[in-house]
Amino acid sequence: MNHLIGLNIEDAKEELNKKGIAYIVVNNNHNVDGDIYLVTNVTQLEDKTMVLTIGSFIFNLKD
Repeated sequence: MNHLIGLNIEDAKEELNKKGIAYIVVNNNHNVDGDIYLVTNVTQLEDKTMVLTIGSFIFNLKD
């Protein structure tokens, strides 16, 4: 699931929802209105739930 790193959080959530994978989103920092939320880390819990750590950026890494 490392391919999710750098994706916009909405795109990552959509992919996990389509695959039926449970997830938790953890915000890694404070944000400013208008920032883009990107996935900065992905880990898997013992129950197969994915933990998506997000950060806020003023740009999109995948563009």
